[in-house]
Amino acid sequence: MSDEGVVRVAVLDARAVVRAGVGALLDGRDGIAVVGSFASGAQLRSWARPFDVLVVDPALDGGQALAPAVARATALGAGVLALADAHSSALIRAVAAAGASGVVLQTAEPGVLADAVLGVARYPGPMFRVWTGAAEAQPVPDAGLNRGERQVLALYASGVKAEAVARTIGLSASTVTTYVSRIRRKYERAGRAASSRVDLYRRAVEDGVLAGEALAAAG
Repeated sequence: MSDEGVVRVAVLDARAVVRAGVGALLDGRDGIAVVGSFASGAQLRSWARPFDVLVVDPALDGGQALAPAVARATALGAGVLALADAHSSALIRAVAAAGASGVVLQTAEPGVLADAVLGVARYPGPMFRVWTGAAEAQPVPDAGLNRGERQVLALYASGVKAEAVARTIGLSASTVTTYVSRIRRKYERAGRAASSRVDLYRRAVEDGVLAGEALAAAG
């Protein structure tokens, strides 16, 4: 953040209307200032001013621009938030593998995008999550998952196999299996079913780890 506590955001998207829309939604909201807008990775690479969060289209240049954009943002000390127009386990895996901090869907409410930006600004490192605009109908008991468990849950509950989760976040497959077992136990202690992958989808959606659209893939 700046010395004044402002969260500085840059936007990377080839679509001018998306850049303008994100800027209009974020600039001046909740202490956020949009300081850069780029139509290409080349424009981002030539930018030297500091920012805190890069909002990027993960499909830019057929997805080839994502990893270089994350690398450039990381070099500038910023976190990366992918703004996606669809939900899929392949997309989540690609964004996580590139080193981004998370994904927010374009179908989410405007306030969710601001919350996601603020979340990434606070934790720009490897805590990966998917932000959703779904409101909770009823409060549910907190399972008390830690940051690492939420990161594993975001990928595993999206249909990513344990071996691929391990490769994506740099753990061994056995460690991922241990994480999943621990996640199940925590949910079960909270009185929330977690014995199947479909259960884990539902718990992840309830806790805002995954977007509600993920439930379709679980069926």
